[in-house]
Amino acid sequence: MAAKPRAQAPPRPPGAVRRWLRGHRQAIAQTLRHVRAAPLGTLLTAAVVGLTLALPAALHVLVRNAGEVSSAWQGAVQVSFYLEDAVSAAEGAALAATLKADAQVNDTRYISREAALAEFRAHSGFANALDLLDENPLPAVIVLTPEDDLSREAITAVMQRHAARPEVAFAKLDQQWLERLHALLRLVNRAITLVALGIGIAVIIIIGNTLRLEIERRRDEIVVMKLIGASASFIQRPFLYTGVLLGLMGGVLAWTLVQALVLALTGPAAYFASLYGSDYALAGLGWDASLGVLAGGLMLGTAGALWTVKRHLAGVEPRFSGPGS
Repeated sequence: MAAKPRAQAPPRPPGAVRRWLRGHRQAIAQTLRHVRAAPLGTLLTAAVVGLTLALPAALHVLVRNAGEVSSAWQGAVQVSFYLEDAVSAAEGAALAATLKADAQVNDTRYISREAALAEFRAHSGFANALDLLDENPLPAVIVLTPEDDLSREAITAVMQRHAARPEVAFAKLDQQWLERLHALLRLVNRAITLVALGIGIAVIIIIGNTLRLEIERRRDEIVVMKLIGASASFIQRPFLYTGVLLGLMGGVLAWTLVQALVLALTGPAAYFASLYGSDYALAGLGWDASLGVLAGGLMLGTAGALWTVKRHLAGVEPRFSGPGS
């Protein structure tokens, strides 16, 4: 009976790789031991980093929600054509039908002078003042709704083309305020980018200063490791992992704070939207923004650690004293 072949053990990594992995495991274990030894200081530093990162993240959520609301309103762009007083109701209705035949026009609505006055009387609160007027001061209006897929330039071209008709006194794009809102959102986005850059530098300084104090506190330990021949990378690893851990904890805390803020504002925002007949719900950080916050904290923690550790560990050297020294 043939003997069963023995199962081959999985290939072991080369010795250099095993040493590299062992060194990183030891550095991680050492970092966790120091964190457990001083949990309050670690949590306070992570809290400062998290609060700092939460500011641009919260502003990003605010601007993104405002942008989504304005995009929902974008489809409601309308052009108002104010007609000459000499244009009769029949001529105005015929002109509205002519404008609707335009391939770039979705719909038109003719509002006579009498209907405009009645609407103004019902909603303005100046009914008594209107009774004092001898004649109707309001013109007839044709409200034109362009096709949804038209660009801003195409809508302007439609407005200018039909505003040149002799029956039209002047035309007005009713949603010009929406363009101002988009311009304001672009400005705020640029400001958020600049704020995020400044906050990133602040986080690097905070983590760097924390690691600098940790290096000073463990100066004697570092000196002993250098005396017994420990490599620079071996000494640096625990401090680098501490910076990475602080950045990651700060990113998680920033994400938690922003999501909690959105959750707290969801109810009032939904009620406010319902007053305008909308079912819009406040949106928090999406997957991309969430990963951005976590990755941002991780990268800033790494940058702060790299900026500080190599610079300050190089200045920690054994000092010998004795006769003649």
